[in-house]
Amino acid sequence: MPLLSPAWKKVAFLFFPLPVILVIGMAIAQMDIDPNEGAEIIYGFWAIGFAMLNLTKEKDEDEMIKSFRLQAFQTGFYWLIWGLGAIMLINYYRFGNISSEIFSAYLVLFLLNGYIYGAFQYQKYMASKDIK
Repeated sequence: MPLLSPAWKKVAFLFFPLPVILVIGMAIAQMDIDPNEGAEIIYGFWAIGFAMLNLTKEKDEDEMIKSFRLQAFQTGFYWLIWGLGAIMLINYYRFGNISSEIFSAYLVLFLLNGYIYGAFQYQKYMASKDIK
């Protein structure tokens, strides 16, 4: 899989505060956006930011890191399944059905990429802890 150079991490981190500032600016400008649209903007930007972080090379990209990356993607999908199940249960108890306007592609991509990033960072942390 082609990976981005490490310099892209700086660009990826811009995708986290930028949508919050954008949504606040849109609210101040009274653009009449729906609160769900504001959440979708934030989810979308954060999904892009985490995806860029997940696809950025590490300084020392070796076989162990490649293995961690693959395991992180597998773990991310596992957590996504349980996370979506939990959201469905919460929606069922809250609204009486499992679907609501909170479910969107932006939310799912944000959760998936966030889980992958968390799993990858956890694996790197555990490996560095074992080395010391």
